[in-house]
Amino acid sequence: MKKLSFLLLFLAFSGLKAQIVSGIYRFPFPENREKQKAAFVQKELFNSPTLDFEIMQMDAVILNKKKPFNHLNPNKETLIILKKGNFTISQNSVSQDLGPGSVILAAPGVETSLKSTPGSTFYLMQYKAREHTNKNKLLNSMYDWNNLEFKPHDKGGRRNVVDSPTAECKRLEMHITTLNQDLESHPPHTHRAAEIILLKTGNGDMIVGSKKFPGLEGDLWFVESMVSHNITNTDTKPITYFAYQFE
Repeated sequence: MKKLSFLLLFLAFSGLKAQIVSGIYRFPFPENREKQKAAFVQKELFNSPTLDFEIMQMDAVILNKKKPFNHLNPNKETLIILKKGNFTISQNSVSQDLGPGSVILAAPGVETSLKSTPGSTFYLMQYKAREHTNKNKLLNSMYDWNNLEFKPHDKGGRRNVVDSPTAECKRLEMHITTLNQDLESHPPHTHRAAEIILLKTGNGDMIVGSKKFPGLEGDLWFVESMVSHNITNTDTKPITYFAYQFE
């Protein structure tokens, strides 16, 4: 207890932020949520440094009015995952209609806006690397869920989204897994890159380190570099989840 108190006191006086804790982060909006006067509500899931990023922030956003959302930090790379609703995405004067499960990537300084009907929700992730990578790498992309090829395998199937350097990542790899009932993704393992696993549909148990974190649809787990983890389908049907690594 004394060691923990000393660490917290040191962080407070030094102005440093603690790193993101590996574990579960709950989706904060109930389905029957009443509309509010604000055009949108944005709730922070985490906002701290990681091993490779000086800052990484993950928010959940719900739109209350049919007005464009363009409240992005111009100094950070942006990754957006659409959860609920049909959106019109505008990125540097290029527009595209995208539905749930679609992904948007925008480099720092890129003008990006989202427009949808009230009640639509999405995840907003913004981050800045400790060491910048080649700015000529993958900068902006929109990945339509309907165009992601499903490749079946013995445990379910997989959709590949991206595997490339970006403006802020030495490597960003994202895929979407469908995992059949009562199966685990793989034995607990570790890797150099940090990872986020986000439940698109269904319920599952994630082992992170020595702890088990049951998750519901919409929840996500953050796993820092070299932390052991795996996921098991505890639902009565196949589950689908995003898995993305970044370093």
